[in-house]
Amino acid sequence: MHMLFTLLVLAILANGLYFWLQKSQVLPSSTYQAYLQDVQQATENPALDHPKLELDGLYSVPGLWIATKLLKDIFIFAFAITSILLFRNSYVHFSAPALLIAFLLTSIAFAFFQSVYLYGLWVAVAGARPIAYLVAGLLGMWATRDGSFELLSRYLVAVLVIELILALYEYAFGIPLFYTARTGNRITGSFSFPTSLGVFAITACTLAFSFSNINKFLLLALATFFVYLTGSATALVLLAVAMAMWAVHSAPTSWKVPIRMGSYGMIALILLSLPKLVERYDVFEALWGRIEPAVDYIEHSPSY
Repeated sequence: MHMLFTLLVLAILANGLYFWLQKSQVLPSSTYQAYLQDVQQATENPALDHPKLELDGLYSVPGLWIATKLLKDIFIFAFAITSILLFRNSYVHFSAPALLIAFLLTSIAFAFFQSVYLYGLWVAVAGARPIAYLVAGLLGMWATRDGSFELLSRYLVAVLVIELILALYEYAFGIPLFYTARTGNRITGSFSFPTSLGVFAITACTLAFSFSNINKFLLLALATFFVYLTGSATALVLLAVAMAMWAVHSAPTSWKVPIRMGSYGMIALILLSLPKLVERYDVFEALWGRIEPAVDYIEHSPSY
């Protein structure tokens, strides 16, 4: 299990490593250099529009760096193989009915071969990546036994400590691709987007708070640090919800109801104050921007 979780740590750190190296200016970025040249030309010639930095060039991964992206797929494959071996050796048993497992796996296989027929092999393979996580979830119920969550939470906190080092360097020397007046350079770490890092930090700290004996105040400080430097509204709301749950869980029975009611009020106040708290007055538009594509897809998808 230690080897598997070590591979998970490597996969998390490697996934956005090339992006972080460019954003932190450890590796030169041709996209950013071209942008700076355009800025200089626009400064010298006011008639030109101010250029906009296109992030697509920063997110593209060339040549051998593709291997850093494949590590997460290798982890999922290793996790699935480990789960199958444990199941065959009767080390663990599925808690769900075997018929349900068979039905879900058959449905996944049908969807894959239908995609091959309609769109070709490579499109089907690309689409199978999220399905692989579902398969891993079905086969990996063994990971919830005994001290597995405690071990997992420790490894995830180790990731956060490494991300902390990356974040401090990135904050000091990195390109401010994501910026707010309050935070300044919003950090991304190896997650490519500030919100992704912020949500991961809250999830990891919540798991560690619940399943490990790591100092609670240290976890809270770590989570708060990432919420502030990522400038993520989503992470801020999740931190407030997590703190409310911790407070209710730890309170004496006679205090649970008042603390729960106070928590509801605190979360509502934070939601209403989000634009001011994160200094992003379009924060609700950004939230709708994540929901709108799904709504648009549902409204315009063909009926079968």
